Amino acid sequence: MNEPLFWDDGASAKLLELISTHHYLVLCDTNTRHHCLPLLQKLCGRIDDKQIICIPAGEENKNMETLHFVWNALFENRMLRNSLLLCVGGGMVCDLGGFAAATWKRGIPFVFIPTSLMAQADAAIGGKTAVNFNGVKNQIGLFQRPEAVCMFHDFLHTLPVRELRSGFAEMLKHGLIANSNYWNSLCHLSKFTDILQHPEWIRQSAIIKSSFTTLDFKEQGDRQLLNFGHTFGHALEAAEEGGLSHGEAVAHGMALAAELSSHKQTLTAEACHEITESIRHFYGENPIRRHAKKIIELMLHDKKRVQNNFNFILLQQIGKAVGPIPVSAEEVKEMLG
Repeated sequence: MNEPLFWDDGASAKLLELISTHHYLVLCDTNTRHHCLPLLQKLCGRIDDKQIICIPAGEENKNMETLHFVWNALFENRMLRNSLLLCVGGGMVCDLGGFAAATWKRGIPFVFIPTSLMAQADAAIGGKTAVNFNGVKNQIGLFQRPEAVCMFHDFLHTLPVRELRSGFAEMLKHGLIANSNYWNSLCHLSKFTDILQHPEWIRQSAIIKSSFTTLDFKEQGDRQLLNFGHTFGHALEAAEEGGLSHGEAVAHGMALAAELSSHKQTLTAEACHEITESIRHFYGENPIRRHAKKIIELMLHDKKRVQNNFNFILLQQIGKAVGPIPVSAEEVKEMLG
């Protein structure tokens, strides 16, 4: 079984049930403390400042130093094995908070309250927790399910446009790997911000993500298909040094993975063109070629690499992914030109 998902009224009821039976702390970052904690306080009653652990916002803070800060807060607040950590934030807060809780006292229960589109549609679902190490994403982590994922649509209206753009990429990914009709619906939006008018589609993404992770929690089989676009995307994100958000990098990574699928003859040229043009519509020109050499070097650190080959998830058609498929560094260099 995967972690249970709750939305809006159902999320409120579940959250109240959990905090009524646990000593708890709230982990947030500087952004979610300002924009999202007031809503949580309306749902849960007054949260004392002593119950709040606030960390700096930004992916660059998903590191060992921040992790030690959180562990120290758990220590000072005498968090025991039946205590509860509420992680209120986007993917960074959920990743780091989940890892801190899963390793404290050999594991205390935690709840994800995702506040970003990316977290609600994808990142908070599936029990992956991690911190970055030596500048490389998610190098230290483990699989541990939260007690629940409680999602509130109102949080999404607090997001800047760039955060919506970032999360929308993962929704496009779900359509590409699992549901062509869903992909078509998303691509027919005139602009990605219109997704706020379709909470049912955001839930659809969460359900697609959950369907993969329920059947393959430890990523030994079909869960690996969720990595579509991420091998290129993680490297591009690092190469841009903050110039691209995670979702923006993954979007361009998916376009490149579609090109590689066509290059490997698993995907038709027509389908590849549809994908790359749709991604260009929402995300602009792909910046990867100016980083081609650095991209290869960064990809050598990818956890999914085996010896001299990269393991890529490719597309067989829109709505169906295949892999992992080994591709040599030489083939990638040839494709990048």
